Amino acid sequence: PVILELGDFVHVTFQSDLVSGEYIWQWRTRIESPRGQVKGNFQQSTFFGVPLALDRLHKRASGYVPQIDESGQVDRFILDRMDGKTTVHSIADAVAARFPANFPTVREAMIRVADLSERYSS
Repeated sequence: PVILELGDFVHVTFQSDLVSGEYIWQWRTRIESPRGQVKGNFQQSTFFGVPLALDRLHKRASGYVPQIDESGQVDRFILDRMDGKTTVHSIADAVAARFPANFPTVREAMIRVADLSERYSS
């Protein structure tokens, strides 16, 4: 810690970078006495505070060959049924029937279907 005294100057600069959909913040703090003596000089970042998982970075690489997981299969199943003719409730019924381990009740399937409907329907 640096003890601040009346007349000290505190200079702070901020920078943010969008990485994998999340912001990495950096800030630099320099504390000087009225005579220009440096009392503290810090460079800090959120980079190590919330580490990006290596597997997340790997999956974003241009050479990565993705394979859809079960959650993606559920979403694809739901989106394929958003055809402008089928109700949210009917889609939820089909989801609960097709993925009973993920959605033991139609009510649970309704939540997922409604979320995707809100996000992707016109």
